[in-house]
Amino acid sequence: MILFCLALLQSAAPTVGDTVWIESTVSLPPGHLVRLPPWEPSGDVELLGTPRIMLGDDSVTVHYPMVVWRPGSHSLVIPGPEFIAPDGTVSSGPSHSVSIDVASVLPDEPPEEISIKAESGIVQRPVTSWIPMGVMLLVVMGLASPLWWWWLRRGPTPMRQPVEPGMAELPIDQWSAAGEHRAVLAAASDTLRHALADHVVEVPESGDVEAWVESVERATEAPWDGPAVVALLRDIDRVRFQPEDPGTVLDLYHRSLEVASPPREVVGS
Repeated sequence: MILFCLALLQSAAPTVGDTVWIESTVSLPPGHLVRLPPWEPSGDVELLGTPRIMLGDDSVTVHYPMVVWRPGSHSLVIPGPEFIAPDGTVSSGPSHSVSIDVASVLPDEPPEEISIKAESGIVQRPVTSWIPMGVMLLVVMGLASPLWWWWLRRGPTPMRQPVEPGMAELPIDQWSAAGEHRAVLAAASDTLRHALADHVVEVPESGDVEAWVESVERATEAPWDGPAVVALLRDIDRVRFQPEDPGTVLDLYHRSLEVASPPREVVGS
């Protein structure tokens, strides 16, 4: 059934404005190239686009997309393709004459017998109004106003107090009691070097103790005792590679806190 319907569709004659494909097949000499000459049909037939070329074993087929703007039978002369030989010489193939039968899209009746349809009514366009949107905005504002009023009554959000420099929030005593002396020493070294970095001219990129010692000695206006800080740096570095009792490790950490939080001067009123 489907094949039968397809056959009926293919057998129907094209109408005005349809795309019609016209084929032209000619023999192709061995070793030759094909080139299509320019072609502009005249009259009521128009070329729609670039033709398609299909090469066979010893032939070439050219498909031309055409459109016809007037019903009836139309005769066309398709120019033959040009063949380019290996030595560069050009020869033309034979031209072909074809006829196209195009049916009309209008009814096959005399104009005076074609019935005129009644006039269509006026198409009513919907009226767009902003009233629903305005009502919805008023409802939303009415519901959100109490929430906004409650939010404003809460007052400003309290700001957190700045944390003093150092590692005071770490569980140093628990680490020391658990025997984690290296963790306590790391906290002491990190606390001390963070405090020194705010005042030295050049912060050493590595963890070399002597580089830090040189930076501390150059910081003449820093708020600490230079020799004491140098001694603390070297003590922390020495204890990292020698077993010490927990009291010595805790003492190094507290000395680092004293450097990180120097005593402030209290001005009396």
